[in-house]
Amino acid sequence: MTRNEIVQAIMAKATETGLKSSTDPKGGCWIEIDSETRYATITVFETLDFNRCDIEKQIKAGHFEISAAVSRMGGSPDVDELLTAADQIRCAAEFVKACSKMELSYRVDADGYPT
Repeated sequence: MTRNEIVQAIMAKATETGLKSSTDPKGGCWIEIDSETRYATITVFETLDFNRCDIEKQIKAGHFEISAAVSRMGGSPDVDELLTAADQIRCAAEFVKACSKMELSYRVDADGYPT
């Protein structure tokens, strides 16, 4: 897979699990829970894999890491707030689980073709 194909697959999975997705100007992706109050945060992080890169042949390699974190709830939340938090946490967990089953590594040449 190419880097762009992976980004598109991540965004499609986000839409499939009920999350909001968009791309940034550098071609990365943003995944977020569409709510005024967020009880879960999703992080999509791309890293270069320098061990698999070949500078001389202009081959770039990397992978995406996806994780979720839960925010703390203070005080005594009401039932609706607890249900909203539970739904957001479930949605984030399903997204991370689905993405963990996908191949999120790429290795492409200077023209963007897989090697």
